Amino acid sequence: AQPSPAQYKAAKKAHIHLRLTKLGTEAFVFFVNKKNPVNNLTISQIQSIYQRKTIFWSNVGGKFSPIQPFQRAEGSGSQTAMEQLVMKDKKLVKPLRYQATDGMGFLIDEIAGYNNHSNAIGYSFRFYATQMKHNKKIKLIKINGVAPTAANIRNGKYPLVGHFYAITGSNPSSNSTKLIHWLQTNQGQEL
Repeated sequence: AQPSPAQYKAAKKAHIHLRLTKLGTEAFVFFVNKKNPVNNLTISQIQSIYQRKTIFWSNVGGKFSPIQPFQRAEGSGSQTAMEQLVMKDKKLVKPLRYQATDGMGFLIDEIAGYNNHSNAIGYSFRFYATQMKHNKKIKLIKINGVAPTAANIRNGKYPLVGHFYAITGSNPSSNSTKLIHWLQTNQGQEL
């Protein structure tokens, strides 16, 4: 994912110019416990949840139970995407200690129901949530009525799409350059 503002700042301080080469596009998704009756949220509802303005699932079509909005660590790719794609100019409320996770796998397990957090919500990139750390106890929810399917990502209907990059310094090695060029070929893109 794109570097965070703090990562750009650290690179600048070290006199490193980051060069981003777009390799692909991925959906930024939200997931809840499979037993949660909520299947769809709007972007404004998500913003309200993560600002702690909406605190009960019943306010967004669910049961009367408090929403547990989990977040990733500052500077992580998914936290940066959350801030840039979803929150935009709105400020995330600092999570409660148990709602902040360092590892994405731990976050998915929490949302799936570990520690009785069946009323939780979390976020990640689609590939991670469905392939790398697939958990049958979570479900991806629609955003603004659109499911995060591969077709909806490609056709532009799904509203939360981010890019992923190969990131190098301003003078990448010849092997890095070869790898990046290959990743942009049909074979590399298929992989």
